[in-house]
Amino acid sequence: MSELQSASEPRSVNLDEGLATPQKTVSLWGLTEGALMKIQGLALAAALMVSACASGSGSSAIQPLPADVAANARITGVSVTGVPEQGVSDEFETVFVSRVQSQLSDCTGGTQPLTVEISLDTFDRANPAMTWLIADQNEISGIARITDASGALVGEYLIKRAFVASGLVGIALMAQAEEQMSDAFGDELCKQAFAD
Repeated sequence: MSELQSASEPRSVNLDEGLATPQKTVSLWGLTEGALMKIQGLALAAALMVSACASGSGSSAIQPLPADVAANARITGVSVTGVPEQGVSDEFETVFVSRVQSQLSDCTGGTQPLTVEISLDTFDRANPAMTWLIADQNEISGIARITDASGALVGEYLIKRAFVASGLVGIALMAQAEEQMSDAFGDELCKQAFAD
């Protein structure tokens, strides 16, 4: 009966018994190889969670501003059409115009008044789940037409910007898509039309 009782009682078995090798102590702060491997693994996991962010541009001049106009430009107004009906806040148009105007005011300081009419054709915001798992992007594109005080077209540019990100930091960076992409559009127009 005692054999039967002992056979039904749970036993612990050490599968590594006789196979374990002693841990070597490495000179780096007296840590064992196993501890260093765990630290390396945690560092790699943290790096993958944080991940990366990159931006790109596919902008080009359709009709470049004449150099003398660009050098003496002052943007007095910005307007936008083609605002998406879905996927943006009710304030998007106001935010976009304000931020683009701010960027353009920073890069122009002349005396010749110009206005910018922007026709958006793309505004896509990143999906947080996709950003976390692999990567996703915020993207904006459109045509910027620059006119003088008489209403004559003096410059026209295709503006495209995208920000690609992944991981936790990527989610945080992509969260303010409307503001981020409005600033990016204005900055890219500055580089294309008014850069020295």
